[in-house]
Amino acid sequence: MSRDSIGNILRVSILLCLVCAIGVSVAAVGLKDRQEENKRLDQQKNIAMTALFAEFNEQDDADLYGHFESGQVSLFELLKARDEAPENLRPQIDAAVEDLVGAQAAKKLASLKNEREIIQALFNPADGVIKKQFVDLETGDVVPVSQLPKGEGYDARAAAGDAKLQVKIPAERNIAGIGTRAPYYAVYRVEKDGELASLVLPIVGKGLWSTMYGFLALDPDLTTVRGINYYEHGETPGLGGEVDNPIWKRQWRGKVAFEDGEPAIDVIKGSVNPSDPNAQHKIDGLAGATITAVGVENTVNYWLGENGFGEYLKKQRDQRQAGRSRESRVGS
Repeated sequence: MSRDSIGNILRVSILLCLVCAIGVSVAAVGLKDRQEENKRLDQQKNIAMTALFAEFNEQDDADLYGHFESGQVSLFELLKARDEAPENLRPQIDAAVEDLVGAQAAKKLASLKNEREIIQALFNPADGVIKKQFVDLETGDVVPVSQLPKGEGYDARAAAGDAKLQVKIPAERNIAGIGTRAPYYAVYRVEKDGELASLVLPIVGKGLWSTMYGFLALDPDLTTVRGINYYEHGETPGLGGEVDNPIWKRQWRGKVAFEDGEPAIDVIKGSVNPSDPNAQHKIDGLAGATITAVGVENTVNYWLGENGFGEYLKKQRDQRQAGRSRESRVGS
């Protein structure tokens, strides 16, 4: 049979297609694990950035403020700048890192060479400063991984879309616009020398064009906001997309998230008047993005409320108060 016959051409074409298909499949399978790992590391970095940042001001920290050209500098920026900064600034940078994570962790982090190693060290279950816990939103209790559906393979985002696992949110409570939620969510305790330094909560809710995924960090009092960070959304750049603007995010620092035990964050139209008696709860709006701003407000208040992490936060506050009372009695 001629090599140019239709039969030979078909056989060669089919064989080539099979080889290509197998090659693509092998590459896809090989890359999947790496892609999942990169996605996990990126999310962990966002968790860390929501809580682990130093604050400088022009008066007290003039040199550092001038060097970084910012009043708020992430742990990653501090560690990266450490070896590049002028000699006279290095002790101050080391002190800032130590103030965030404690002396022992700071020493370990300073020895690491790249961002991946730093993230892995921060989340190391044995000695990392960021501890992951799973919470039952219904009871507010911490749940062992062994009791989760699928155990180590449990994923809250997937569970929220799984008809067998999801919890439907009644319309009157669905202020975040998500319709369903997972039964269990991970929270992240950021510790310094074994003590709670901040608590990072996942948040999810509707903006104008998209479902927005992020993290909210609270101070140890579990009432004051430390930071907010969105890592995934499809809002309009320059409008709703300004949720990514560091200047806008910075104003959340120190806001009081509760009033008489109820979530009280208020993202207003325009700018907050410092003399407003409720300014401690208010955030500047997003120009031209009112619906996104309302979405952020509703999202934060939903997850801080009784339908989100409210019960968990209440129990954690009660435990901290009980611990202080015991220490006070022992001290007296």
